[in-house]
Amino acid sequence: MGRRLNRTGLDLTLEAARIAVADAGLEMSDIDGISSYPGGQQGPMAAFSGPGTPEVQDALRLQVNWHSGGIEGAAQLAAVINAVMAVGAGLARHVLVYRTVTESTAQGSGSRQGIGVGGGGVSGSMQWSIPFRRIRQRTGLPSTPSGTSTSTGRHRSRWP
Repeated sequence: MGRRLNRTGLDLTLEAARIAVADAGLEMSDIDGISSYPGGQQGPMAAFSGPGTPEVQDALRLQVNWHSGGIEGAAQLAAVINAVMAVGAGLARHVLVYRTVTESTAQGSGSRQGIGVGGGGVSGSMQWSIPFRRIRQRTGLPSTPSGTSTSTGRHRSRWP
């Protein structure tokens, strides 16, 4: 995804956060909440997930009342939804929401292959969606219908 910038996910996140907060007319001291998708992960998924909220909070020296970072929810939009709920519930007034991806740099360094590439095999839900990537590439269909239809078909065949 994107260009190989050869910068860490934390470095990119911190730069973007400082610019966004300044652009909003706020100071870092105004930020009292932080939200991310999918939350920090280690190993081969680190390039997909970016830095976790505690890591960003420490690096920016934020004093937060609330934070959220996790893969459960409506994908990238979950971080925004969670932030809106935190503000609405009075848990935070200004929430920094971010999503960081460094897959291109990770693939270029050889530390991460593309999904479904290599001899490691594919398991879990990916075994149902990887074969349909070729269809999406040929037809130009967005990933949601073809990805969702495979999961829905599997669910309906097990639980009619």
